[in-house]
Amino acid sequence: MNIRMPESCTNNGRCGTSITFWLNGSHPQISDGIISRQACGSEWNSGGCCPYSVSIRVKACPGNYYVYEFIDPNICYAAYCADVSTITPVIDPMKVNSTTAPVTDDPCYNYTALDQPWRSTNATRLGVCDNYFNGNIWYRLLYHGMNIRMPESCMTYYSCGTEVTFWLNGPHPQISDGIITRQACGSWTSGCCQYSVSIQVKACPQNYYVYKFVSPNVCFAGYCADVNSITPGNNPMKVNSTTAPATSDPCFSYTTLDQPWRATNGSQMSICDDNFNWNGWYRLLYNGMNIRMPESCINYNRCGTFATFWLNGSHPQISDGIITRQACGSWINNCCTWSVSIRLKACKGNYYVYEFVKPNVCIAAYCADVNSITPVTDPLKVDSTTAPATSEPCYNYTTLDQPWRATTVGGSYVCDNSFNGKAWYRLLYNGMNIRMPEICTNYYRCGTSDTFWLNGPHPQISDGIVTRQACGMNGGCCGWSVAIRVKACPENYYVYEFVSLNFCNAAYCADMDSITPVIDSVKMSSTTAPDVSTIQPISTTTEVPPNITMSEGCQANFTSQCGADLFNQIENITAQVLPQAVRN
Repeated sequence: MNIRMPESCTNNGRCGTSITFWLNGSHPQISDGIISRQACGSEWNSGGCCPYSVSIRVKACPGNYYVYEFIDPNICYAAYCADVSTITPVIDPMKVNSTTAPVTDDPCYNYTALDQPWRSTNATRLGVCDNYFNGNIWYRLLYHGMNIRMPESCMTYYSCGTEVTFWLNGPHPQISDGIITRQACGSWTSGCCQYSVSIQVKACPQNYYVYKFVSPNVCFAGYCADVNSITPGNNPMKVNSTTAPATSDPCFSYTTLDQPWRATNGSQMSICDDNFNWNGWYRLLYNGMNIRMPESCINYNRCGTFATFWLNGSHPQISDGIITRQACGSWINNCCTWSVSIRLKACKGNYYVYEFVKPNVCIAAYCADVNSITPVTDPLKVDSTTAPATSEPCYNYTTLDQPWRATTVGGSYVCDNSFNGKAWYRLLYNGMNIRMPEICTNYYRCGTSDTFWLNGPHPQISDGIVTRQACGMNGGCCGWSVAIRVKACPENYYVYEFVSLNFCNAAYCADMDSITPVIDSVKMSSTTAPDVSTIQPISTTTEVPPNITMSEGCQANFTSQCGADLFNQIENITAQVLPQAVRN
């Protein structure tokens, strides 16, 4: 959701930092254009609301949001704050393919997603107020990408991120009921329905609901989301039919569960897997990386739940095929208070798939072992004509498209202790080129605690493979260090020979300021390399000008469609210029 900087003094020790920076002046209007404002850092021990200050630029934008040109506050520990009382929804409705939406005005296909975990019934008070809803827009509730719905029973006040907690006074509709009207009750000190409004609700295919929320007309009040109603979103990973040996093989027909709260170092969140409609096979991921179930007893009150389910036995080998194992639920003084039988299978690429079933107990969930994380080995392939040599690391690497590595992302518990120094990696950010930062990166960023950056400039193509020191921020910019190898490649990207960081939690960072669009056909498999002795030289008498163009819109905002158009132009020119022997 949209949020802006506070316009009044903010107490120190908030906003995830010590010295809290706020905007000393009002936000501009759209007609004001770009303005300069003083940002003050509050620290009572040093003299009040503005012992530190910097000048930043601010602009108001259509859609009720603001952009800021932030600069370094030049002091630690300090950060820019965001005012929780200014939250408004982002007007950016989720769209569906016209072939899947029966009617464009059907609210099941024309809504705004509210993925706001603080709405959950197990969340504490935050002072949120839902008085910005106007009754004209439909909303779908999500919880970390999973389906969730409003509670159907009285809620305790001072929860759901607010004070007055609104719940649905009546059952949710069936799909056949269409759009219905329900009373939403607000629970407060005098009873379960001290406040009430009428809202519209509709059941949709794929087991979710949409709501036409209205302003509760009281603050602080918010609509709740029932944490016991969570079900996985139906978004199975698909594979190319040419790479899957059989469509019935669960290694190629599964649903991904990229839910970091399942990690064994995750805290209790009252999630219950008995509420999920388990159907088929599932692959566990952790922020885009492989992870598997733990094979030993896990303390209760972890993995986002109370009773923690772990695998009572070792994971299979690929040659074992599909096996059955006992999954045990740990509680209090017993590692196997509850148990169920699940099936699992080892897959090529160092991952596993599980046929999960209901644990038959609440509140319980399947855990993911944070010590088992490994990069996803899923190399991108290109036409064999683009790779000059199979041993060249610029064409023989594993991609790491893991947005949590970005320098703008907050810290977590990722640990890069799985690298062995024997493979090359290319960093991507949502499909775009990105590289390691070349300057000290703040502690507790990049999805980890100790942030590793490249202590020296990246090489030029002419430098070949170079060795650089990678420094980890811990008690200073280079509290830890390892030596890694780096190589610059054509088309403006780099590959790295990462080594294990034998101290946790630590990870290699990706510099958000270095992003560039991918304009190469990314790498090849060694089995597809052509016999270079058979390649015929390109005629110098044939003139086919490389007329590659890019629209002004793409130059300003490079999207996936822009990339597809660019690749199509390159392929068309290649087809004209290269001899048939090379193209084949």
